[in-house]
Amino acid sequence: GEEQGTVGGASGEGESEPRVKSAVGQKKYAEVKHLMSSKVFFNVTESVVEFLRPLLRLLRHADLRRSQFPFVWDKMAGLSAIYASKAANPEGLIPENVLKEVNEIVDSRWEYLHCAAHSFAYCTNPKFHSDNHFAEDGVKKDFEEVVKDFYPKMQDQADCLLEYSKYKQKRGEWA
Repeated sequence: GEEQGTVGGASGEGESEPRVKSAVGQKKYAEVKHLMSSKVFFNVTESVVEFLRPLLRLLRHADLRRSQFPFVWDKMAGLSAIYASKAANPEGLIPENVLKEVNEIVDSRWEYLHCAAHSFAYCTNPKFHSDNHFAEDGVKKDFEEVVKDFYPKMQDQADCLLEYSKYKQKRGEWA
């Protein structure tokens, strides 16, 4: 491997640049040094940070110590929408094909991680009471699937859906 020390011998007194023994290492070091001293590096870095900010917010939210299950659907849907809009309207230095690829990765991870209970938790979370939950693809189907799994009898399912309707309309004990 490459050894790093300082230029000018073993003591390296007064020197601040790393010593790289191999020619390949010296070339890479020179490229990185040149790149970091250019304005292009910081413009690209700002674009990357802006691009990753929504994902970092989602991860920070997921790291909180309280239960996050009722917020998973909303956060993932929001992240997917942000990346889809960035891919449709690229503003920064990240190429459009890369933005589309990232959006596809986010969507595929969501498909892998998603379960019907995420949609149900989203629909019953008071924070999202005013959202039109069933406007999103699959949410109504997921909601009904959870109700059917939890209540095998049709009458119990109907009672549950009626109660949800009262909740959404702020009627009865939900008023």
